[in-house]
Amino acid sequence: EEIVKQYLDLLLRREQQRQALPLSVEEQLRIMRDLAVQMVQLDISAEDIDFIKLILADVTSRDINTYLERYDALPDSAENKPSEAEFINKLSHHALLDRISTQNNLIGFINEFIFGLMMAKAVLEFQLSPTELQGKYLDVAITAYSTYNATQRKLLYKTIEPVLSKETPQRRIFASMYLCDEIKGSYSDQYFDGIFFENNIVISADACFTNCIFSDC
Repeated sequence: EEIVKQYLDLLLRREQQRQALPLSVEEQLRIMRDLAVQMVQLDISAEDIDFIKLILADVTSRDINTYLERYDALPDSAENKPSEAEFINKLSHHALLDRISTQNNLIGFINEFIFGLMMAKAVLEFQLSPTELQGKYLDVAITAYSTYNATQRKLLYKTIEPVLSKETPQRRIFASMYLCDEIKGSYSDQYFDGIFFENNIVISADACFTNCIFSDC
């Protein structure tokens, strides 16, 4: 977890210099979380750069004037102060974003880990409802947040637990293993395939399996 925090802090402080971006580390992260939220809500993991710019313009609309005013305090502000469109263009070329493929112009987060981290943090910061984090997005968020300490992982599990009952049994096991280091819940007449159970995984006292089949696990 500390390595992840240090990596992001270093990357985003460098972004301040690379793009002359007068945004704090937390401000940059909030914008990226807001972007991740809208991508989940629109069910996209990558999109044309012009569409990403529209999303960025929307999530920064409330604070855009404040951000631009900060350029007035910088040297050569008259020459280097960007327009709103130029500022949004800077954000669309942020270090946490990149072209997903050389074959097209689709932009997304640099990797699933960063995307998952932004989604998980957005849920914990009440920017994204747990009910909106479903399916593949839930998997990516859980995998990314599994790198955090036990307290943080269990906090995410507690936050998403009410919606897990609507997910597949396999995903419920996946969530409890990766976030709680134990298997929770009751399962009846289920077929599980390809689950990797690590040596340190335990079955909680209230977990129950009835007439279940495990294949290639």
